[in-house]
Amino acid sequence: MILAFLMVFNLVVFTGQVGAFADGTTSNDVGESNQNTSSDTTSNGSVTVKILTNFVELTSVSQISKSSKTEIAMIPEKYGTNDVIMGLPDGSALVKPIALASDTDTLDSITEFSNLVYPSYSASKANLQNAAGTRCINPNQKDSVYVVQPSKAGKGFDLCPYGSIVYLSKGTEVIRDGNDSSIDGKYELTEDSWFYNCCGGGVSNVGPFFIYTYDEDVITYSANNVEIEFKEGSIPLIKAGTVDPSSLEAVIKVGGTTYTVPSIELTDDNTVNPDNDDYTVTAKVGLGTSYVTKEVKVATKLEESAVFARVKGGKYTGGIAKTFSKNDIEVGFILDGKSYTTSDFTLEEAYVDPINGDTKITIKYAEYTKEISAATAITGDVKANGTTGVKELINKVSTITPKTKSVINNNSISTVEAAIQIMETEKLDKYVNEAIDIGDANVAVKQDGTAAKLQAKVNTVDASVITNSLTPEEIIRVLAGEKVDLRLEVVVDETTDAKDTTGGQLIESNLNTNESAYYFTADLYKIFNDDEDNKSSITEFSDAISFTIDIPEEIRNEGRSFTLVASHELADGTFETFELVDIDDDDATFTASTTKLCTMALVYADEEVVEAPVIEAPIIEPEVVLNDGDVSPQTADLRNVLWTFIITVSAGAVLVVAFRKEFQ
Repeated sequence: MILAFLMVFNLVVFTGQVGAFADGTTSNDVGESNQNTSSDTTSNGSVTVKILTNFVELTSVSQISKSSKTEIAMIPEKYGTNDVIMGLPDGSALVKPIALASDTDTLDSITEFSNLVYPSYSASKANLQNAAGTRCINPNQKDSVYVVQPSKAGKGFDLCPYGSIVYLSKGTEVIRDGNDSSIDGKYELTEDSWFYNCCGGGVSNVGPFFIYTYDEDVITYSANNVEIEFKEGSIPLIKAGTVDPSSLEAVIKVGGTTYTVPSIELTDDNTVNPDNDDYTVTAKVGLGTSYVTKEVKVATKLEESAVFARVKGGKYTGGIAKTFSKNDIEVGFILDGKSYTTSDFTLEEAYVDPINGDTKITIKYAEYTKEISAATAITGDVKANGTTGVKELINKVSTITPKTKSVINNNSISTVEAAIQIMETEKLDKYVNEAIDIGDANVAVKQDGTAAKLQAKVNTVDASVITNSLTPEEIIRVLAGEKVDLRLEVVVDETTDAKDTTGGQLIESNLNTNESAYYFTADLYKIFNDDEDNKSSITEFSDAISFTIDIPEEIRNEGRSFTLVASHELADGTFETFELVDIDDDDATFTASTTKLCTMALVYADEEVVEAPVIEAPIIEPEVVLNDGDVSPQTADLRNVLWTFIITVSAGAVLVVAFRKEFQ
C-alpha cells in the first residue's frame, strides 16, 4: 500500500523552487498545526511566539552522529546563529537522524525502511540493487550517507517517510533527477552543501541544502521591536509591480538580543506603483493568528542623482583594449542612506582602448544613462637606463612571448602589463629581484687576465645595477625569460694603451710635474643569452653605481695619497675630465660613486723634502778692552758671534719643519 502511494507521488512535477519538491498540501503549509512552532496572542499589542534559533551548521555525517539533537533542520539557504524560524520556510524540513547507511543492523531493524528500500531483496538486503534503493543509498557512498526521517515539513517538501542525505563539495558534478523542472541534467556545485534522496521514491539529488542543529525558545515582542529590511541582493522596486515576500526579512530587537526572521508574510495587497506615489506594503511577523504588522517602504521614485555605476575592483590598468561584461560593473542606487545594487541594467558602450586614450564605458539603468571612467589612460615614461614612453615601450614588447619559466609568467601578467607596471619603482624593483632569484639576471666582476692586478668589486645592489644598466625594453626581455649578465671589466695599462687614448692623454696633460698616474680602463658589459661575441659596453648609467678597487701594492707608499681621475667621451665626441672622491677610510682601497665608466688613472705624488742651508761657524777672537771704554775690533767680532748663533737656531727650525713635512 505504501509502495503504491510512493509510485503515485513520483509522478508529481517539481515546483522548481530550490529545495522544494511537490506542491505541498494544506497540512504542510507554514503555520499549520504540524509545524514545530506555536504562538499565543496577547491583549496588549504584543505577541509571544515559540521560535527555533541558535543555528549551528553541520558539514559532515560524523557531526550528525555525534550530535545529541533528536531533530535537525534542513533548509535551502544559509542561516546564522541569531536567525529565527517562526514557521518553516518553503521547501525545508525538520528531520530525525536515523543512522549511517553503512549501519545495516540499525536500518534492517526498521521494517518500514527495509520494505521501502529492498522490496525485491528481503533475503539479501545488503546488496542494495533495487532501483529506488540505489537512489536512496549509493552503494559506493554508504559511509558518507546518512538516513533521515522527515518529521515536520514546510510547504512543498517531499512526502517520503525516509530519505538520505550526503554532503558534497564544491565542484562535484551532480546529475539531477529529470522530474525537477528547475535544473535538468548535469551541473557542478558552486559551494559545499547537502543533497537529499527519497528512499523508495523518485526524488533524487535535490539540493543544495544546509543542515543545522538548533534550540527552541520563546520571545515576546510588539511592532515597536520590529524592523523590516530587504535581504542582501534584493532591492526596492523602481516601477509598478508585486513585492516578493522572500526578498524581505524582519529584524526583532528584544532584551538586548537581535533576531533575524528570514521568512515573513505580506498582507493580501502587496503591489506598489511609484508613479502613483504608492511605495509601501504591510508585513506580518509572527505565526498563525499571532503576529504583528509593520508598514515597510519597498518602492522608490528613482532620481538620477541616486544612481551610481562603477567598475568592480577599480579601474582597468592594462594596456590592451578590453570589452567589459555586466559582471565587471556594479550598478545601483542609494535609498534612505542605504546602497542597493542591481543587475537590471544594460551596457551601452563596453569597449575601452587605454593606449589610444579611450577609457570610458556607458551603462543605462531605468531611464538614466551613466558614463563611467573604467580604465586608466596609458601615459608617462618608464625610467631605467634611459627613458622610454610607455606607449612606445608597449609597441616594442607586445610581440614578445614570455618563456614558461619567467617573471612575467610567474606573476600571470602579459608583456604589455609588465611594461605598464614597471613605471612604478616598487614593481620594477620587485620584478628585477625575481629575475635575479630565477637566474635570468646576474652581476659579476671579471678578475682574470690583467684585471687581476687591480682587484675590483661592485658595491651597489645587483637590482639597482641592472635597472641602471638596461633600457626599459631590455628589462622586459629579461622579465620574459631572456638571460643577461652584467660584467665589470677592469683592464690595467701594461702596454700604454689606456694612456695613449684621448682620455688618457687628457689626464696626462693635466698632471703636475711631481705627479704620477697608474692608468686603467673600467667598462660594464651587458651580455644577453651568453652571447659573448655581441656583448656591448655601458659607459653611462641613469643613477650612480659604487665600486671599490684595491690600490696595487707596487704603487703604495707610506704617506702617499691618491686621487682617481677619469676622462669620459660625451655623446657629441668631446671629453670631460673629472676627479672622483674616495669615500672609504681604508688607505689600501679606493671607493668611488659614478654615473660614468671610462679611462681612469690613480694619480699620486710624494711630498718634496726641503733641505736646510749649510752655515759655516765664524772664527771667534779674544775680546780686547781699551782704556777709554771703546770696544776693540775683537769686541765687534763678538757681536758677529751672537748674530751667527741666532741665524743657526733659525736654520735648525727650518730643518725640523722640512723633516716633519716629509713624514706626514
